Amino acid sequence: MAQKKEAVIQVRNLYKIYRIGENRVKALNGVSLNIYRGEFCSIVGPSGSGKTTLGKVVAKQLGIAFIDIDDFIEKFFAFN
Repeated sequence: MAQKKEAVIQVRNLYKIYRIGENRVKALNGVSLNIYRGEFCSIVGPSGSGKTTLGKVVAKQLGIAFIDIDDFIEKFFAFN
């Protein structure tokens, strides 16, 4: 008998909209995903595509800290 996969993270139809003055910017526009136990997941995309926003929203819901590695490197290491 096949073992049923157990999703440890489920996101359904997630939206995040920022207001900048009179403008609204959709950082996340209906994102859905499942991450199953034992899977390795990587979120990739161009700058400004919502990767960090997705990570922060999911981490907050899970009650865990989110570290943006680019911010970490910039603040704690000087690569000039």
